[in-house]
Amino acid sequence: PALLLHEFSHCYHNLKSETVDSIISKAYDKAMKSGRYDQLGEKWEHLRYTALKDHYEFFAESSEAFFSSARFHNECIPYLHQELEMFDPVAFAMCEEVWGVRGEDVVSREEFPERWHERVVFGDGAPLD
Repeated sequence: PALLLHEFSHCYHNLKSETVDSIISKAYDKAMKSGRYDQLGEKWEHLRYTALKDHYEFFAESSEAFFSSARFHNECIPYLHQELEMFDPVAFAMCEEVWGVRGEDVVSREEFPERWHERVVFGDGAPLD
């Protein structure tokens, strides 16, 4: 399902490019200059080939995380809505502006399982509570 959202994000970006492309480009440039993506370890290398490729992929990957929850999540960090807000507030604000949705209004925003980081970081494979 997240793949569908990813591709839909590309479609939306293309359809609304006159109004949203500059917002997305500015957010991408700011995020790349921040250095936060350079601090990711080998485990997150996949992100470098997706979200960091260009501003189109940055928007699509950020949108996946923005609308994600514990049941429906992005395949790379940031995985969930709340994680995107903590990891990259610029991308989070971009999604709010482009999609016209306040982050606090996204239903999944409260779905941040207690053991999520343990499972993701340490890969213990334990089911989420």
